[in-house]
Order: sequence, then structure tokens, then C-alpha cells
Amino acid sequence: MLRIYGVVLEVLKLLQPMVRRIELRDRDLARQLRRCSSSVALNLAEGMYSRGQGRNARYHSALGSAREALACLEVAAVCGYVDEDQLVEPRLVHPERDTELADALRDLSPRRRLILFLRYYADCSHAEIASICGISEGTVSATLAKAKEALRLSLRKEALA
Repeated sequence: MLRIYGVVLEVLKLLQPMVRRIELRDRDLARQLRRCSSSVALNLAEGMYSRGQGRNARYHSALGSAREALACLEVAAVCGYVDEDQLVEPRLVHPERDTELADALRDLSPRRRLILFLRYYADCSHAEIASICGISEGTVSATLAKAKEALRLSLRKEALA
């Protein structure tokens, strides 16, 4: 079983109070958020027991549903249904550097951010990340190395500024 599956289920639990708050203002948006966030877990679960192209298709569907859920939350924040600071975000290690690290992470490409998240937040192995993203383990290693170097450079610039 993929370790990220448990993380996804935990995020679903954390989202429930926010979904209920959004539902008071916009039932359609809440329904869409509920549907796409559930779809992430369902597609991951189906992908774990699929093979070949079916597995990759399920994982790509899960990633698309995750992006849709994030868009729903962003729309809810823009519409004033929830505060932006209420959005579920990973807790970073050094609170005094959260802002700099968050900025540095935002500067990374979506692919690099995803792979860093899967490796260090969701604690996925290189093989699991490769399977989820439909890439080779070598590409996972190279992408992690490039992402970490980009973060190092960005954080050094912040420290010097």
C-alpha cells in the first residue's frame, strides 16, 4: 500500500469542517470539493491494485482531482467563504523560516514541488513516486536533486538579502 494513501485520508478528515463552512455559502462548490477530494483517495486505491497503463492512468486521475480540489479551495478563499490562512498546508519544520521556504517552494516547477512533497512530506519511496508520477526512479532522483539545489540557492539569496 502506498504511504501517501494514509496522508490523503488524513487530509480528507481535515477538509470536512471547511467543506461544511463552504456549503453554507455555496452548495455546488462544496459538492464539487467533496467529489474531487474523495476522487483522489479512490483513484489512488484503485491504482494500487492496477497494473501497467491502468495504474498510471489512475494516479494521473488522482493528481488531476487533487489539483481540482486545490482550485475549489482557492475559489472559496477568493469568494470569501474561507480565509486563505485556513487552507490546509503542510506544517514546515522551522517556523521562523516558513515564509522564506514557502516562497522558495512556490518558485519551483509544479513537478518538482510534487516530487518533493511526495518524498519528504508523504514519505514515499523513489519507487512509489515513480509509480505515482509515471516516471523512472532515475528521473525521481534527478528531479529531487535539482529541486533541493534550487531550494538551497533560493534560501541562500533570501539569507543574503
